[in-house]
Amino acid sequence: MRTNFPQRNKKQELKRKIHQAILVVVILAALFFFGSFVRGLVQFINAPISAAKEIITRPFGTFFGYFASKSELVERNLALDGENKKLKIELLTVESLRRENDSLKDLLNYNQENPNNLLAKVLNRPPVSPYDTFVIDLGSDKVAVAQEVFYQNIPIGRIAEVYSGSAIVRIYSSSGEKIFVDIDEDLTNIEALGIGGGTFRAKIPKDLIIDVGAMVTLPGGVLLGQVEGIEPEPSDTFQNLYFRYPFKLSQIDWVTVQAD
Repeated sequence: MRTNFPQRNKKQELKRKIHQAILVVVILAALFFFGSFVRGLVQFINAPISAAKEIITRPFGTFFGYFASKSELVERNLALDGENKKLKIELLTVESLRRENDSLKDLLNYNQENPNNLLAKVLNRPPVSPYDTFVIDLGSDKVAVAQEVFYQNIPIGRIAEVYSGSAIVRIYSSSGEKIFVDIDEDLTNIEALGIGGGTFRAKIPKDLIIDVGAMVTLPGGVLLGQVEGIEPEPSDTFQNLYFRYPFKLSQIDWVTVQAD
């Protein structure tokens, strides 16, 4: 019996290749003649998709961008705050050194006039030290109890206690301390009572008129302060007059101790 399967297979393979070639030609022709149409169709379909994508993703981009910019702003503010604090510390240091330098200049000029006086560094001052007292760095080998202490040529107190490496100065304005002063040119040898904080109170006759701002001096003529207030007492024949040192005790860094 005779068969022809290989011949049939060859014919089918040939037809398949011809069909494939025709399909390729058709596709190429379609791309050539209808390429712009296809591209336009793709663009037409892709445009709303891209727009929708932009609408959906834009808020998220803004959202995350907001937090990123806020984080950068916070970091920048922290850096500026740190720089600001650093500059403030430097400014305070410069101001402290300037004040100490000015104070030393005044005290050194005073020491030139009184070469036997001793220069002392203030270790503690009000409000750190209690009851209007100073702690200075001169001990029993240099100073003794009752020696007078000056600041800018103004007597401010006396040494109350002495130790091996330091001494305690009791300020004349300490509560209960008494000194005698002259007020303006009309009142002399008036008793003034320390009431703390660099402030004094003196009682004068009610009929005497003293202006706020009047000078208060020690009997030798050394300026001690200015009158800051007058308070009459209705049930008394006197009035209270208040004055204080012309400087703040908390700013004193150096003092001089009068030699024996």
